[in-house]
Amino acid sequence: MKYTVSADANVFLDGLLQRGDTGAEALEIIELAESNQLILYISSSNLMNVVYFLEKAGKTNNEIIPAVKNLLSFTTIISPNNSTVINALEANFNDIEDAIQYYTALQIKDKDYFITSNIKDFKKATVQLPVITPRQFLKLYKPKTGKGA
Repeated sequence: MKYTVSADANVFLDGLLQRGDTGAEALEIIELAESNQLILYISSSNLMNVVYFLEKAGKTNNEIIPAVKNLLSFTTIISPNNSTVINALEANFNDIEDAIQYYTALQIKDKDYFITSNIKDFKKATVQLPVITPRQFLKLYKPKTGKGA
């Protein structure tokens, strides 16, 4: 059985840019999806954030375009609808953008986790979709699959 997860933009950016404490772990999650070992979702607005921050990091279009095309070859884009955004706005998250990302991920059927490097902004998450860090996910992934994390 494969996990089905949605990842915040920071996971993609940490992995692609190898930034911060979670860069290697985030890249491992991306590579698991690329090798078809897990199902990975990204919201449409998070994909735009990834592109924006790749540009801000000095990446050229010749670097960004193939990276995004590759990402899209194994990642599914999800988009919020009106009711999703309204539910997010009413969820009392401190960060509205994080609320929208989280409630967009709630739309996914058979979802397992929402992965983020910024777990502190998801204190209002529901039991329907646990929020975990890349490190926590990899620790869970290892026992379920028997593969190294």
